[in-house]
Amino acid sequence: PLFNSYPRNSEKKKTALFSPLNVNVGIGMSYKLNKQFSNNKHRKINLSVDINPLSINYTYVEDGLVDETKFSVEKGKKAKTDYGSTINLNSDLYFNRYTRLVSRMKYFSNYEKVIGEFENTLNFELNKYLSTSINLNLRFDDGIPFKNKDEKWGYFQYNETLSFGLSYKW
Repeated sequence: PLFNSYPRNSEKKKTALFSPLNVNVGIGMSYKLNKQFSNNKHRKINLSVDINPLSINYTYVEDGLVDETKFSVEKGKKAKTDYGSTINLNSDLYFNRYTRLVSRMKYFSNYEKVIGEFENTLNFELNKYLSTSINLNLRFDDGIPFKNKDEKWGYFQYNETLSFGLSYKW
């Protein structure tokens, strides 16, 4: 995160600048597919899959006002390192010249806990100058302490965004 975020009607920080900072590095293999469909020149798909059987997941929480236990870091510590395996999947699907679906899926496991993220963004170009996007982010992390588990969603977190913007292409 680049900016502070707060729970609704509260002044207690949820996130702050680079709190948390998550870094994942791994050794493995990658597969890429770039395909343009013959029946429509604007329809194409770009797919990338990375499988890392040896990976390191590093989480760092700098800001002391952010609750580090919500990010699987022990109380009173600033960082945590996990060793395990990671699978990353990225895809761009262009339906036509004006509509694009961008998806990202990440799965990390240290064989005791699982962190899964799934992001989808649907972009529309309304005309040459206006665009909009619909974004849905889902996250699952069963490494957080049981006391921090949400009563309704459990270990799941979600965020949805609708945005309108100005755009211009050369």
